[in-house]
Amino acid sequence: MPDPIVDAIKRLRADVDSQLEREFPRYVEGVWTPAWTGSATAGVFTYTVQTGYYTRVGNVVNIWADVRISAIGTPPVGDMYITGLPFTVDSEVHGSVIIGLMSQLDIDSATYKFWTAFARVSTTRIEIFENPDNGAAAIFPASRFTNTAAVLL
Repeated sequence: MPDPIVDAIKRLRADVDSQLEREFPRYVEGVWTPAWTGSATAGVFTYTVQTGYYTRVGNVVNIWADVRISAIGTPPVGDMYITGLPFTVDSEVHGSVIIGLMSQLDIDSATYKFWTAFARVSTTRIEIFENPDNGAAAIFPASRFTNTAAVLL
């Protein structure tokens, strides 16, 4: 025979757990492995640094990454991405990314004046864009990717 007191405690515990989840979203810290990837041909790279960290509170994830290479074994082809995000980006909202440093990339500074990045919806990748003063942004092409590229996010 069920014990009404035990059942009441179980229901109360479930209600408290549900309320705690709503009031205090989950907090998770972890590591991830960022990687350079070409969109048509991924490429093969020798990494000198390949480190990523993240903090997740509820549905908000903050990431940090340091991705540096010293050699390209197989050249990438297409557009360059940073892949390996620890979670899939929401299906409706791009994730914003702040670029802390871009170094040793073959930058077309005559045409492009600044660089931006975002995490593409429904993916685990970051796309880096070149932006002119007055015109459309373009994804950074693999053809200008060098064997000593470095990006800090």
